Amino acid sequence: MFKTFQDNLLAFYQSFPIEKPWQADRDPYKIWLLEVLSQQTRMEQALPYYRRLVDRFPKIELLADASEDDLFALWKGLGYYSRARNLHNTAKYITSEREGQFPRTYADIIKLNGVGPYTASAIASFAFREDVAVLDGNVHRVLSRVFGIAKTIQRGQDKDEFQNLANKLLIKGQSDIYNQAIMNFGSTHCKPQNPNCGDCNISEICYAYQNEKVGVLPPPKLRPILRDRYFHFVFVKSKDNIYLRKRMEKDIWQGLYEGVVQENKDLDVDFWQTQKLDIAGLLWSPWLKQVLSHQRIWMKIAIIESENWSSTNFQAFHTSELKNIAFPRVVSKWIEAHGFD
Repeated sequence: MFKTFQDNLLAFYQSFPIEKPWQADRDPYKIWLLEVLSQQTRMEQALPYYRRLVDRFPKIELLADASEDDLFALWKGLGYYSRARNLHNTAKYITSEREGQFPRTYADIIKLNGVGPYTASAIASFAFREDVAVLDGNVHRVLSRVFGIAKTIQRGQDKDEFQNLANKLLIKGQSDIYNQAIMNFGSTHCKPQNPNCGDCNISEICYAYQNEKVGVLPPPKLRPILRDRYFHFVFVKSKDNIYLRKRMEKDIWQGLYEGVVQENKDLDVDFWQTQKLDIAGLLWSPWLKQVLSHQRIWMKIAIIESENWSSTNFQAFHTSELKNIAFPRVVSKWIEAHGFD
């Protein structure tokens, strides 16, 4: 069965190749960049950001020398800014500690900050053709259906089972082609919804297809219990300037910009008095929502005009600069919809 699966998978890949933007030069920096961008993000959504970053930082040294604000501005709208921070720190490490040379083996690549087993396998396989098998959501779905394994990869023991199977299926000496083939197959053919089983050269050996279990394999992930947090967010406006500060706390949105923020479901009058802001009669937005990995954010936003307001923690930005400033996504969407005119 393994041989049939491998042969049919490679035949599929030859019929439906998908070129990745790094395939011309197999630059590990570009592969790493695209894989990090694609975490928690669909490939088609990540590609415009990839092109923007490669145009601005064609070499890892240029990314290392960039300011965090410059990187975040290019990242704006993609979310999960911790990925950008890890990317930046790793670029600095490779530039300063490794003289700009990207690690060449899985064992060394996985030691990089923010790099997990899948990303390390992808870089080692695609850039250096090391015989390591990738295991991402697409690969997991294919293996679960074809081999009839009704498990997620959330538990370490179950993930190890799928990784061991992926390792056994890997075609040695062709790891880059095989890995790309199974990933392409999962993303374009064996999709989560409406897979193309009727035109599939693997269906004859696919457990899920033969047993009418395509719709239930793999089983759904267990969703984390989300913690609700509530924020009141005020932009202080003075003529054409908006006062902002960068969030430096090790919490959500670290490194992004914000106005004056009170975290509480109810307004705390004493807090706003300490900020020297009179919020009486302020026109608030309805509760806006942003869902993070383990938190559900609720936020109300308002603008207050104040000619003489100042704070040592805030600096003034002209409204024309705001398009290049990275805000939490819930705030960016509000700005896009309302602006400051």
